Amino acid sequence: MAPVRATMNMQDCLNRDAFPPEPRLQGVPCHDNDAQQDMREKVAADTEANESAGWVDKANGIAKIPVKDAMKLIAEKAAAAPQEKKQ
Repeated sequence: MAPVRATMNMQDCLNRDAFPPEPRLQGVPCHDNDAQQDMREKVAADTEANESAGWVDKANGIAKIPVKDAMKLIAEKAAAAPQEKKQ
């Protein structure tokens, strides 16, 4: 348990003047957000964004593709490109 949390109790939630003004660190008593749940939601949203394909701007031909597919394309282009000679 974090030291700041050990010094507080849930009764202090009734007296909001006992806490510093927002924004407060996640995890202290009376904080409305659960830090672990926020992190799980962020990881899920990032994973979804990295694994999805779609148009960003169809009129200008700008699309997004999954990161793993983009990495394959870059590796293929690098393998097909002529190698520069080092002197």
